[in-house]
Amino acid sequence: MNALREQIYEITKKVMYGDRSPRHATDDIMLLIESKLQPLTPEEIETAALNYRDKSDDKYTDEETMQIETHWYDKQEAFIEGADFASTPSAFQKLMDDIMQWSDDTFGDRQRTIPILYHLEKEVPELIGALNIATKKGIQMEFADCFMLLFDAASHHGLKASDIVTICNEKLEINRKRKWREPDENGVIEHIK
Repeated sequence: MNALREQIYEITKKVMYGDRSPRHATDDIMLLIESKLQPLTPEEIETAALNYRDKSDDKYTDEETMQIETHWYDKQEAFIEGADFASTPSAFQKLMDDIMQWSDDTFGDRQRTIPILYHLEKEVPELIGALNIATKKGIQMEFADCFMLLFDAASHHGLKASDIVTICNEKLEINRKRKWREPDENGVIEHIK
């Protein structure tokens, strides 16, 4: 956790020195926290929030920045009080919104969930192939293709990032209770029905 604490501290230093706005720092910290498998303890979150407040209160005093500061403090308080990530606006939701906006601008805003999933069906074999022969960057780009199509289909179907987090957690609990078969010739393991 010391590495995570240091990363949060580095983000708050950028705000302190004027290299990063509080709004962008909030997004950076949210993304950083979301990317970790182990959640931060309430003490670590509170320490990061208090360090930020202590070092930046006097630096920003104009009205616009004070509004941003208030928003930042509200998000930190939500974390300290144990707010659920599924109900907190996130970089994940912004990514989904940006993908859907680009998709609508490029391909039209009609309902395209099923065609998008057919496109995803074509991309998955490319990802499998890349895992066997491509460079790390090539593999990452194939994963990005698949995630973007899946997120776009979900957005066009009306799902938000918070919905995805909630339903994935629900499905994970279901899967934890299931019994599983032996792997097939491709290594696929399905649950026993």
